[in-house]
Amino acid sequence: NARFRLPRDALFINTTHFLMADSGNHALRMVSMDPSKNGVWTVTTVVGMTGAQGQADGSAETATLNTPVSLALASADLVLIADSGNNKIRAYNMATKMVYTLAGQGTAGYRDGSGLQAQFTSPRSISILHNGTTAAVVDRSKTEEGRALIRLVDVYTGATSTMFVFPERTFTQP
Repeated sequence: NARFRLPRDALFINTTHFLMADSGNHALRMVSMDPSKNGVWTVTTVVGMTGAQGQADGSAETATLNTPVSLALASADLVLIADSGNNKIRAYNMATKMVYTLAGQGTAGYRDGSGLQAQFTSPRSISILHNGTTAAVVDRSKTEEGRALIRLVDVYTGATSTMFVFPERTFTQP
């Protein structure tokens, strides 16, 4: 029996498979339905060691995560992960079953730059722009208390730039 702990995001791969960011277990889980078994669902941990946080890159069997909160499909086989507890954007290649850091050095902060030189503070959400080569990341600002940022990350190189800084903690609607 699989037990989820703080599931945060689901990414549908097809009609019978979806990935779940299981934040509290520091894992990425594949949920699959087998139509030949009367629609029985199975859960498999595909990245991370359930309950063990870390930031190791490598094979999906040995790679570790720390509070993954959001997922985005960058291509047919490439899943991007907002690894909030590690202050990184990670990539999971479903074909090769490898995990690597795309952007972020792991230290909380605010810095644009090349993939591993960039800094994030608890990235919260990730999505792929229509061009298919850029991810938009909602990030907190460590240097500007209470502000959020929208950061752009190149899906292939990890180059990071800031697109927008929210000016205040709250907004009022007209």
